[in-house]
Amino acid sequence: MENNNGKGIFYGVIGVATLVVAIIGATFAYFSATATNDTIIKGNAAQIGLNLDVTKVSTDAAR
Repeated sequence: MENNNGKGIFYGVIGVATLVVAIIGATFAYFSATATNDTIIKGNAAQIGLNLDVTKVSTDAAR
């Protein structure tokens, strides 16, 4: 009887994990390649007007 210290289980887990990561990566690549942007974004710029009136006020009675 041979004692392999669980190497077969370890390689099996690594193989399944690699397969899962490859499937997730392929799915992400597929959806990234087929994504389209059909939405047009429109916006309006705000317009602001400012008025400033200056009046000289003097508290000097001699002038």
